[in-house]
Formats: sequence, C-alpha cells, structure tokens
Amino acid sequence: MSKIKNIFGGLTFAVVFLAGNLFCQTNHLPTATPRQVLQSKIEIVKPTLITLTNTIVVKPEQETLNILRQATENKWFKPDMILGGFIAALAGIIAGVVIQLLEKRRRVKDENEFEEKILRAIFYELETLGKMYEDGMGKYQKELEQSETLSVRLSLTQDWFTIFHNNSVHLGKIDSKVSRQIILAYAETKRLIEDLKINNDYISNVDQIESQLRFAPHDVYLVEKRKLYIKWMATQFARIKEDYSKCKSAVVELKTLLAKRGIS
Repeated sequence: MSKIKNIFGGLTFAVVFLAGNLFCQTNHLPTATPRQVLQSKIEIVKPTLITLTNTIVVKPEQETLNILRQATENKWFKPDMILGGFIAALAGIIAGVVIQLLEKRRRVKDENEFEEKILRAIFYELETLGKMYEDGMGKYQKELEQSETLSVRLSLTQDWFTIFHNNSVHLGKIDSKVSRQIILAYAETKRLIEDLKINNDYISNVDQIESQLRFAPHDVYLVEKRKLYIKWMATQFARIKEDYSKCKSAVVELKTLLAKRGIS
C-alpha cells in the first residue's frame, strides 16, 4: 500500500512540475518534495476554459470582438448603395445627353450665322458688280442694241471676285440649291467679263490699225486687217449679249433664293 502511495505521489509531482514549466506560470507551485505532495490535499477543479493549477480564462476584449464582427460583415451588398449608384449613373447619362444637345444647338447656330454672313457678302459683291456694269455698259445700252459691234472699252484689270474666291471653300456647308446657283451666277459673270476682255483687245487692235491707215490709207493689207477685226468684234459682241442675258438671269435667280432667306 505504501508503494502505491509513493508511485501516485511521484506521478502527481511530475504532472505539476511539467505543467509549471510548459506554461511558464509566474505563480507556479513552490518546489515540494514527494512526501509534502502526498501530505497536501489534492483538489480537482473542473476548468472553465483552460486550467493548469490556477484557473486561466481566455476572453477576447470588446474592441477585438467589434473588429472581428466588422470584418465578417458584407458591406458591399446594400440596397441603398445600389439605388444610389443607379440614380448617379442615370443622372450622369441625362447630363451627358443634355450637354450634347446644347453643344449641337450652339454649333448649328454658329453655322447658320456664318452661312448668313457668307451669303450676304456674296450678295453685296454681285450687287456691286451689277452696278458697275450698268454704270459702264448701261449708259450705252440703247445704242448698243442697234449696233453690230461694241466699241466701248471697259476697265477689267482687277479681280472682281474677291469674296467668292475667299469663301468658295465654305460653299459645301450651304444649302445645295443655293450653292449651285451661286456657282452658276459667278460662272456666267466670269464668262461675261472674259468676253469683254477679248473685245477690249479687238478694240485696241482696231485703234492701232486705224492709226496706221492715217499715214497709208490705201494700204490693202491694213484695210483687210481692219475688216477682219471688225468682223471678229461683231461676233464677239453677239456673244457678249448672250453672256449678259445668261448672267443677268442667273443673278436674278440667286437674289430670289437669297431673298427667301431674308438677304436682300
């Protein structure tokens, strides 16, 4: 019986000794002899969490529990966030559409104003050319209707189409019917001016031949040459009359189109 007690006491001592060393308790049991251990009262305590000689309870703090709770919550899937995102996206789309509409309206307004300025400038240029022609040719209109040649020299040395040449690249932005009529009016006007320039050359040649005939009135070559130029002038004058009629018709048609746009 004594041997059993000694063995049981030794085992108890070993368990207590190893538990104190493994868990490094600062308040471990004092070193005792096997006899003292046998004489002490052995009490088995049912542990709450972990019990080694003294009761050790592991309980997280409230702050730690809050952190763990927040980490395990799903914060991304919330109905109010989805609704807010949808409203923000819809507002962004609507704002983009409104901005595009306003920008388009402003661009159309600028283009219309620019187009009106070009058309008005072209109208003034053609109006000026018409007045200059009437002031020159118009003074002799009745006489020229009965004449076979045009013996009046017109000054046509400068560029009469400054506005048209500087803005011809923008004609594609104008209404097709109006732009075609503008091109036709300028083409007819240019052809009339070119034919008038040719007639000016004929007049200069005839004046030169007549000056030579004053000193040699019986020179057959000069006489025949003069007749030839007079014939050419008659043909040219008939062409000029035709050009003038076409030019006037094209300009009147253009003015009618411009008047519909409030340009007159």
